[in-house]
Amino acid sequence: MPITLEEFKKLPKPTKESRKAGRKVDWSKVHAEIHGSGVTVREVLDIVNAKYLVNGAQSVSRIRVKKYLDKLVLDDKAVLAQDGQVFVYFVK
Repeated sequence: MPITLEEFKKLPKPTKESRKAGRKVDWSKVHAEIHGSGVTVREVLDIVNAKYLVNGAQSVSRIRVKKYLDKLVLDDKAVLAQDGQVFVYFVK
């Protein structure tokens, strides 16, 4: 059942710690490991699922890893190239 606006305003606001607690991966550690190498989405996915999951997470999706790598390209922290049928990200 929906709540009223007044009831909604009484709910506690999320803190910075509670927002961070929902994260599954520490991407700064992933970036440190793949820095200076050319990687595919699949390779980064394997690295993340093997080493860098936090808060008891079971896995991360391939789409989430691709979005992270695409964000690195947009932020000029990586370069995207195509090797045949595979896209390779060279992380600066």
